Amino acid sequence: LQCYFSTYIRYRSKNKSVGKVKRTILSLVHHCSTGMASTVQFLHDWLSPCHRNMRNLNGPSVSCPELPVAGASVCSGSLCSPGSYGAAGSNRSADAVCSPCPAGSFSTATGATSASACSVCQPGTYQPGSGTSAAVLCYPCTAGTYWTGSGATTSGACSRCQPGSYQTGSGDSACSGTPCSPGSTGMTGAKRALDAVCSSCLAGSFSSVTGASACTLCGRGFYFNQTGGVTCSPCASGSFSVDQGASSCSGSPCSAGSYGAAGANRSADAICSVCPAGSFSTTTGASVCSGSLCSTGSYGAAGATRSSDALCSLCPPGSFSNATGATACKLCVAGTYYGTAVISNLDESFHLNDQQQLWTRPAGLVKKLDYNNFENMSAIIAPAGASSVTLQFATFRTELNYDFLSVRSCTAVDCAQTSLLGRYSGPTVPGPLTSSTGVMLIQWTSDDLTTESGWSASWSSVVLGGASSCSGSPCSAGSYGAAGATRSSDALCSLCPPGSISTVTAAGGCTL
Repeated sequence: LQCYFSTYIRYRSKNKSVGKVKRTILSLVHHCSTGMASTVQFLHDWLSPCHRNMRNLNGPSVSCPELPVAGASVCSGSLCSPGSYGAAGSNRSADAVCSPCPAGSFSTATGATSASACSVCQPGTYQPGSGTSAAVLCYPCTAGTYWTGSGATTSGACSRCQPGSYQTGSGDSACSGTPCSPGSTGMTGAKRALDAVCSSCLAGSFSSVTGASACTLCGRGFYFNQTGGVTCSPCASGSFSVDQGASSCSGSPCSAGSYGAAGANRSADAICSVCPAGSFSTTTGASVCSGSLCSTGSYGAAGATRSSDALCSLCPPGSFSNATGATACKLCVAGTYYGTAVISNLDESFHLNDQQQLWTRPAGLVKKLDYNNFENMSAIIAPAGASSVTLQFATFRTELNYDFLSVRSCTAVDCAQTSLLGRYSGPTVPGPLTSSTGVMLIQWTSDDLTTESGWSASWSSVVLGGASSCSGSPCSAGSYGAAGATRSSDALCSLCPPGSISTVTAAGGCTL
């Protein structure tokens, strides 16, 4: 590239066209190209000031004083070569600097004026050096590798083809084939389809990701007994595996009715325990038991293998249970007792529906408010261990002589045999009703006409036994009494006879 110029016109100082000539000169001035600078001025000082980056091709023999700022007839230096760039219009050599294109890019142009003239290396290639002048100088990723991005600066940007895929050529942005699926593995960086083979993980190992290059051994306490595993299973409760890569576990799984911790890695941890009273397990190797433990005040059999065997019974009068899951009740110690209890402080609500209900809670609320036509519903109230059940109404309003509530006493929980306690209809609130058998049946019907606001009631029960603690105070040292009292009059303490002693509280007798 050559520098632009302005034409100099000779004239006398008295010539009236001076201003016009100066304007012509200035209008023809252009900047030097990038990488070149002007440092010499040439015009006579009566045509001053000389302007930066100007030159005269046909000027007079007399030049302006030589200064590094204006009036050059040529630009010094060399244009930026391919692979570099610099700023245009420099007026001193220190500014006429060319910068190399950064690593990962190249430029084929001479005299490039900005970094945007540098193009990045294409996907599948890289360039670690700077100042590259052609795209062919971007190195290709080798066979068996690829790179999806652009502008890579190192060969490390090239990734090896995943197991199951391959690349036969160089400089590619993707690999052919399908990566190995979870449960299998293969070699990375395959250069041909023949090498892109996937193999299933052996028993005792697994791979959980796509494109795995190796299978992972099952950890201690885990196993997998087939090929192609994507995860390992913990050893069932009662069994264990000591080493990695196990395809089976040692020991025997916990039997039905028992449970233990899964994933044991030594025999000392492979312990089985029977399901506590109220719970059960139906399968071998269970890590937890189903159901709910017997509550305090009750007991049941441990080790149940089905729900029908996981039954809880109330502690009989004169005994108690202060722990959940108890298999037996303890007698009230000498000086204490427990007989019956009236339970009426529960606020759990129950609702009638088209299916007959069985409610075994010792107390609760039942409501049939804003009822509908054509209702025919019933429920059995049978609190566990109750000697009697009492129903107390809070509200009552039904269509008189058309909508009825009947309450019956049952001889057994199935209510096959009943006796009527009362049948009610209209606006009058019934009085309390008690079933002395501990089982009560309520039946509700409505017709097809008028409906009213309905009714609500609560029930309470007298429960025999079911104590979590006993009343009274244990007999003190020096006295004795009988254990298992069911009433306070039986919870008597007597002093030890002369010549005998008792050194503990709640003693059942004295010793000589």
